[in-house]
Amino acid sequence: MDSEYVEKTIPEEIRKLCYYRGSNGEEIPVFPYVIAVTGHRHGFAAGSGSDLPGFDEGKLKDAFKRELEGIAKKWRKTSKGFAPIVLLTGLADGADQIAAEAALELDEQLKLNVKVVAVLPMERDIFSLTLENEDRFKKLLERVHYRFALPLVPENVGREAELRSVVPETEDAPAAICSTRRFFGAS
Repeated sequence: MDSEYVEKTIPEEIRKLCYYRGSNGEEIPVFPYVIAVTGHRHGFAAGSGSDLPGFDEGKLKDAFKRELEGIAKKWRKTSKGFAPIVLLTGLADGADQIAAEAALELDEQLKLNVKVVAVLPMERDIFSLTLENEDRFKKLLERVHYRFALPLVPENVGREAELRSVVPETEDAPAAICSTRRFFGAS
């Protein structure tokens, strides 16, 4: 996939994060501090606990908030308060959703200029079939600052119906994920 193709897929709202308006109205480019989140996914539906021994979602969320707050305070000084922190997340169950919730809560409390961007790996209706807790996903999707779905790679355009048939209608998220990976040719 060439960079020109990727550039065309970045929504204008995201590009606007890279500018602020100066005192005379001119657009001044800034470089946001970008954090991308990925992590363990299976077994994290709210209320179901985790399949990781000793896991405590509250402790993880609190630890992430502490780290993000430290980064945000240093970044505010470095960027003179103009450049945002952008948290990129696929909003999958588990680490993605925990980090998004933590960042949104922290920004609401402290106004640290943290923008949460949901970068869905595929269109929403297909992606939601792979989730253990669709309600949590929907609530987060409503709260994030920006959201968009990555387009299908060119060779898969027009094959959305085939993908829907490959993703099993089951609550077994790992089976759905494996089926989706087979469709996209990933291992």
